[in-house]
Amino acid sequence: MEAMLFSQMAPLPGYESRFQHWYDTEHVPLRMALPGFLAARRYRAIKGQPEYLAIYDVADVAVFESPGFIELRSNPSTLTREMLGNVTGLTRFICEKILDIGPDTRGDCLSVVALNVLEPGFATLHDRLRRELSSEVNNQSKRLRIICYRIAPGGDRDWTHIVLYEMSGSDAKKSPAPADPAASASWDAVLKEPWVTKSERWLYRLIAQATATDGH
Repeated sequence: MEAMLFSQMAPLPGYESRFQHWYDTEHVPLRMALPGFLAARRYRAIKGQPEYLAIYDVADVAVFESPGFIELRSNPSTLTREMLGNVTGLTRFICEKILDIGPDTRGDCLSVVALNVLEPGFATLHDRLRRELSSEVNNQSKRLRIICYRIAPGGDRDWTHIVLYEMSGSDAKKSPAPADPAASASWDAVLKEPWVTKSERWLYRLIAQATATDGH
């Protein structure tokens, strides 16, 4: 089953340029050189904090237990140690894909919903995503893809699920911000359910991307 690494952070004042250089020349290339890493995308926040989000798609959650990835994590470079000491809002989640609805495409913007769901509500959430929320996947102004992930235990916060709306088309290109599909009556109803104990939403715009074939 496909999985992802989801990580948010923001550089401290004075580190913006160095932060971008680190991601573009080290963080992304080193990971994309590892077997099993399929794609990387970087986003900047339109709504919400932390300011930056990086997502790595991998072939299977076992990739994160591979010798190459463990070595990369265990022996960070001098630059990586410096940058991680000068960021705020750091989150890091390993997530397994459990639901994928809509066209096989990646969008210009990404709407993110993180939830902590009590276990009795797991099946209900998945059913709601398939029925009510997926009805918003296609309309005249935008194309949407909904991907739901189950978060592996041990993340930086006690979320259990992350839901991504991939947004493309005319609506996603609106400035300064497109309409957020997660800011809907359907989602408001989900987040009021007794089996959802906490939630948070963000809206991000794509700023960079790479695939496993880029430069390999």
